[in-house]
Amino acid sequence: MPEQVTRLIATDAKPPKRDDGAMLESEHHQLVNWFEDSHDMNEQWDELAREARDYVDHIQWTSPEVAELKRRGQPVITNNLIYDKVQALIGLMTQNSTAAKAFPRRPEKQDDADTVTDILAYVRDINQYDEQIRPELAASFIIEGTALPVLSVLDHGNGEPEVNLAWVPYDRAFWDPHSRKPDYSDARYMGIALWMDRDVAEDLYPDKKDVIDQAFAMSSHGKFEDRPSTWVARKPRERVMIVEIYWRTRNGAMSATITRGGFIQEPMESPYKDENGRGYIPYPWQSAHVSREGGRYGVVQRYKDMQDEVNKRRSKALHFISMNQTIREDGAVNDPAEMRRQVNKVDGDIVVNRGFRFEIARNLELAAAQTAMLQHAEAQLSNVGPTDALLGQAPGSASGRKTQIDQQAGLVQLSHQISRFKAMELRIARMSWWMARQFYTREKFIRIRTGDTNDVRFRALNQVVAGPAGPQIINQLPQMDVDVIVEESPDYVNLQAEQLATMVQLAPAVQFPPEMYIEMSPLRSDVKERWKKMVQGDPNDPRNQQIAQLQEALNQLQFQQQVDETRKLSAEADEQEAKANLTEAEAEAQNIENLMVALGIRAP
Repeated sequence: MPEQVTRLIATDAKPPKRDDGAMLESEHHQLVNWFEDSHDMNEQWDELAREARDYVDHIQWTSPEVAELKRRGQPVITNNLIYDKVQALIGLMTQNSTAAKAFPRRPEKQDDADTVTDILAYVRDINQYDEQIRPELAASFIIEGTALPVLSVLDHGNGEPEVNLAWVPYDRAFWDPHSRKPDYSDARYMGIALWMDRDVAEDLYPDKKDVIDQAFAMSSHGKFEDRPSTWVARKPRERVMIVEIYWRTRNGAMSATITRGGFIQEPMESPYKDENGRGYIPYPWQSAHVSREGGRYGVVQRYKDMQDEVNKRRSKALHFISMNQTIREDGAVNDPAEMRRQVNKVDGDIVVNRGFRFEIARNLELAAAQTAMLQHAEAQLSNVGPTDALLGQAPGSASGRKTQIDQQAGLVQLSHQISRFKAMELRIARMSWWMARQFYTREKFIRIRTGDTNDVRFRALNQVVAGPAGPQIINQLPQMDVDVIVEESPDYVNLQAEQLATMVQLAPAVQFPPEMYIEMSPLRSDVKERWKKMVQGDPNDPRNQQIAQLQEALNQLQFQQQVDETRKLSAEADEQEAKANLTEAEAEAQNIENLMVALGIRAP
């Protein structure tokens, strides 16, 4: 955010020197033009993005449509199937968690890679990335079609900089309208527009009060509504738009913070440096789809027409069922207005004059046709997007592993979007490492969760220890050379449950120690440890130590008995084999002797 970056820049970069105010005024004019060009050229796609968000938020009828339906007496029906689909897609994209890992570029640097992996896990943890930021990024990615993460480095008042992960809503971001790449790598500029109360802005930027006053003295249209959509809002509170903008240069990136009245922060090099020392834009944004004109959109655009058909056919069918038509001759009723009121009532009473034709048409055929088309539209919308297999609702085995396999097969149709979302997370991880490498320069301990909240460990960074040649620094981040990747984390809960079920099935034939069953159970780590102690007993208890010694002695005796039994069986087997060989030899000798007698060689 603007104030966050301003605080940080003072510690790292200096504005370039300019000889006159004319150059600054020209640069400010250029940045304002970029901001307003982004609004003007992306207006059509911005309107589609707002419509997509409205459809998810149950706003699916325009004001003229609602007025016309009320005039007809036709019900305004919204059966929001898009909301269910979007929530399912968000759940699918966020339940498959990812993990950032580092790999060494040289074999002897594995310890460095482990340290960087821990740093990446720490940054995600302190920013509650999986719990708060990732679902919001997925929602924006699916609905408006663009996920907008923002990275910065903040000092929370304790003198230690921390890598900060955040996200901004779609209607608070702007970019080069000529960009067509999903990752914005071809965008010349990117930025964020935030509204602030005037007193808050003056408190954050006390030396820029004249600039803020100038913003209120000027008028211009702006992109991002704050009721009203202008650079300043005077009622009911005085509010001003603060714009943070980054743009690419030949040597890296520049940044500035502006209002309509002038610079809050003059142009300067980006305070964030990559591993090669080049400045970069800390916005790893990503779009789901990009049209040939550069418009960015999400999957909701695919569903809107079908959703409109569902709503309108349901409304029309109910209207046909609840409203009746009459066929009558002139003079059949004395009060036509009263007749029209009575004809649509359940207990209506219509007085008809004798001798005149009067019939009531129920519109049942039209209602049936609308209902049939409604069912077709609902079925078509249900068959697009997440399937039962993808949602884990397919009939068959309830096995967690089976469900996981079915979901992986169903994710094929979403593989393109998932790949792009994963590419964004890779850039988030790399920028997180670059920022940690640049700003984690003091001795620091980070906490890493390895599973449950109670399973934690610590790692020291930039720690000074005594070495053979004197003090030395271990885990010195600027010296580390690693590659960062992002991979999907396995579903340990389902896999663990599957392994536990397999152990239970094998139990009649294989006897597992009780500790193994406890370890494989989905219990919290503290419960596991308590149960293990109950099974094993307190190792410091003299009675338990004596029992353990007796058990060990008993195990040795049992082992020796097994050895002796094996030897006995082996000896018995050898004796039986010797007896069999002797019997066979005696039989063979008798046969030879009988043959000699038959030949007359030996007397009987």
